[in-house]
Amino acid sequence: MSTVELELEIDGLQRELAGIEQRIYEKMLPKINAKRNAARQEFEKFFTDFGLTVQHTSGQIHYDGKNYSEDIVTATKGGVKYELRMPDLCVDYVGAYTVLTLSQGTKSEFKVGIKSTMKRFRSLTYGAANNSEVEKLRVNVKILKEHIEEVKKRESNLDNTSAIYTTKNLESEYESFTDILKEFTK
Repeated sequence: MSTVELELEIDGLQRELAGIEQRIYEKMLPKINAKRNAARQEFEKFFTDFGLTVQHTSGQIHYDGKNYSEDIVTATKGGVKYELRMPDLCVDYVGAYTVLTLSQGTKSEFKVGIKSTMKRFRSLTYGAANNSEVEKLRVNVKILKEHIEEVKKRESNLDNTSAIYTTKNLESEYESFTDILKEFTK
């Protein structure tokens, strides 16, 4: 095959992969949104149980050159203030579908991602450095085809996949947002 044919094949495979990933995102979106709503409810309950007053506002977040809406839930009592920021679901986060931000007064921000319980796949890299351009493209085609098969398997298992919270700060995964709040307020 010529480089043109291989480049066209790679382009087609990349489009196929993007289509599958979009379908996965659309199927996961209701699960991610449910987890996001659960975080809001658990935040409210957690702090009202301590006697704090909870208020809801909205704001804007600037991300990737665009402005997006952001829900802000604030729990206050006297000089004590805790805040949960939840950006529009279009705002993604490294390794997660979206990220929530917890903060308390001057305490640093605490990022909480919402991601799939399904394990991530390896990155798409290849090691054909000393080979010809045609051989590099052939290797890339092979890797893309393997990756598409892995992603198709992931798509077929979405009914058994749920959304979980993950924190970089604690390097942990959580089913319950309340457990994160307990760690955050220690």
